[in-house]
Amino acid sequence: MAKTFTERLTDHLRQVGASPFLFVGSGLSRRYLGLDSWEGLLQRFAGKTDRPYEFYRSTADGQFPRIGSAIANEFHGVWWDKEDYASSRAKYMDDAVGKDSAIKIEIADYLRSAALEEVGGDDARRELELLRTAVVDGVITTNYDLFLESVFDGFEVFVGQDELLFSQSHGVGEIYKIHGCATRPNSIVLTQEDYDRFDARNPYLAAKLLTVFVEHPVVFLGYSLTDKNITAILSSIAKCLTDSNIGQLRDRLIFVQWDASADSPSMDNSSIVVDGLPLPVVLIKAASFEPVFEALASVPRSFPARVLRRLKEHVYELVKSNDPKQRLYVRDLEDAEGDAAELDVVFGVGAIDEVKSVGYRGLGRDDLIHDVLHEDRGYDAGEVVRDVLPRLVNHGKYLPLFRYLRLAGLLADDGVLVSEHGLPTKVKRRAICTLDYFQPPQWYQKKRDSVESKYNSFADVVSDKTPSDVVMYAPLLEATKLQPEPIRRFLIDNEQLLSQGNDLVKTQYIKMVCIFDWLKNRLA
Repeated sequence: MAKTFTERLTDHLRQVGASPFLFVGSGLSRRYLGLDSWEGLLQRFAGKTDRPYEFYRSTADGQFPRIGSAIANEFHGVWWDKEDYASSRAKYMDDAVGKDSAIKIEIADYLRSAALEEVGGDDARRELELLRTAVVDGVITTNYDLFLESVFDGFEVFVGQDELLFSQSHGVGEIYKIHGCATRPNSIVLTQEDYDRFDARNPYLAAKLLTVFVEHPVVFLGYSLTDKNITAILSSIAKCLTDSNIGQLRDRLIFVQWDASADSPSMDNSSIVVDGLPLPVVLIKAASFEPVFEALASVPRSFPARVLRRLKEHVYELVKSNDPKQRLYVRDLEDAEGDAAELDVVFGVGAIDEVKSVGYRGLGRDDLIHDVLHEDRGYDAGEVVRDVLPRLVNHGKYLPLFRYLRLAGLLADDGVLVSEHGLPTKVKRRAICTLDYFQPPQWYQKKRDSVESKYNSFADVVSDKTPSDVVMYAPLLEATKLQPEPIRRFLIDNEQLLSQGNDLVKTQYIKMVCIFDWLKNRLA
């Protein structure tokens, strides 16, 4: 009996021996969110200037990056001058750092709103539910919108070339947004100048992605075979390979093209010519992505991606240290992300209580931040106070500690230390800190009066500001306007700021955790 298309694709993916990566383009965002194509986005914002899109297109000889530069230059004056953008200027003025910032701010705002729209049509909803169950190690995308984060909840997100190149990625449970993201408007690659910078560093990005392309099947969704974004990246990757080993890409590059006229899905060998060099690809044509996503959901894996990434992360920390025992941290398997019932492999560790006591020496500030917000780690407060706080307080200025001092019985009802015996001086100093200790930099503090007069609660700030601005402005409010539970919900909903924000935002996010800890745990 002949195999179905889904069975054939599943077999093909299995024979490669590794879980797939997805390479996602704007076609998916158009299909599921109704967003614009690249040209459609340029047309949308040309319509907000005094000139028609055709003017910019002819001026730039039809080159989209150059069209983007021309519209950005014109829109700069529109955004700063017109009353239509007064509220946007007030909200995002600090992000306006260049002449192209205005259009990127408005594009980001448009895309963040669009990401909340419901998927239309039963076919699209079925496809989307299948995509959520796809077994993939990661996603690479040139899209700016937030669609993929909503589909692959819990995946670590890397924004832009720099973050991918200079952050420690583990190749599983990750999303690489190589052209920027709507959460960080100035990261968006839109103009000719942006593309020139991107292209200049493309060889470094290609070297970073080469392992993905050689070790995994890569499924392209939402792109055409002639998409310049794709051909440029494939060209850089091809240059890293010799004629003799380029055959390693055979069967690994899988292009999925939506074709409304296809009576049934097809899968054939084809090729893409990049800089005169033919790259072998598998070409799929289908009127529905449903059979493709069914195949992706059928790929076997012993661990869910989020659990596997956590395991790889801890193994990496263990082996990179010259003194690995200092990085050892043991958790019960049932505490891991995901359902233990999904795992085909069971770990057994003897004398786990003894190992755990050693493992407290490996806890870091991020572990305490997670526990303070979620209260799900079950740490022994006495162990944390004795073995963790003294070490961490020497390595970081800001550290949530009131939860552990309170649970260890070291704080009186009024927040004063009951006993200082054995506590290092720096820990004692942190224990008497007021909220003033966690204020943003001086240039933000100059806005204290306007913030105090404008907002009556932390929730007011959240409703009016972007997450990266909330952590900067909310600490300026009086303590009476700060309630711990809304702050906790905000911090949990925006934990990505701890790993994805710039250094200033990361620091202020940590300060916000300390403020929550102070409000929640200092007083009985």
